[in-house]
Amino acid sequence: MRLSPHKAPGQDGIPNVILKESIELIAEHLLHIFQAVFTLNTYSNKWREWDTIVLHKPGKPRYDIPKAYWPIALMNTIGKLLSVIVVEELVYMCEQHSLLPNHHFRG
Repeated sequence: MRLSPHKAPGQDGIPNVILKESIELIAEHLLHIFQAVFTLNTYSNKWREWDTIVLHKPGKPRYDIPKAYWPIALMNTIGKLLSVIVVEELVYMCEQHSLLPNHHFRG
């Protein structure tokens, strides 16, 4: 539910807002798909693809230097959702089992 609703979608064309608005209808189906990913030890090649679009940062005095641009990665929405779920689970397990040093924040 924390996915930003109006981020641009990747090649699948599914905006995050669609997932957020239909989650009650599709959650069980996604659960089966995600369980199959781990059970079968496979990951869709389509989920591995993304487009990187380079945008000008507004208000920069010069556009002949790399810092004046902003790369945006447009990932497949279902792959992105699975990635977010896995990251959240890993963070939870690391915190529960004190696997990170006390001075470690984010990243």
